[in-house]
Amino acid sequence: MTNKFRLYKHKNSLSKKHSRMLNLGETEIKGNKIGWWEREVLQKNPSTDITITLNSEFHKRPHMVSYRYYNTPSLFWLVLLYNNIVDVEEEFTKGTEITIPNKSRALSEMSGSSPRRGVFDE
Repeated sequence: MTNKFRLYKHKNSLSKKHSRMLNLGETEIKGNKIGWWEREVLQKNPSTDITITLNSEFHKRPHMVSYRYYNTPSLFWLVLLYNNIVDVEEEFTKGTEITIPNKSRALSEMSGSSPRRGVFDE
């Protein structure tokens, strides 16, 4: 069986402008396999989380969800991570229901100003 994928030296997720790995870590080539960091399980909070059904405005556009709910497109990776979405083309489509942390919780967790319980804790 031949390898269908070409390996590119000195390439990682940091070189891709829209990679969700940009804010969370990086991938690297280990032999003929791609290695990456382990993601943490994010605890959902039904009392404060926001649940939405993706419409045509958000179809394949996690940055638009980020902009609408967090006033910045740069937190698209949080939207994807919180919903365990890897493939935007297949999993972030019209009609899909997603859940995101509210703005104050997301920002306080990322700034480290909240107690160590919440979005990034196991």
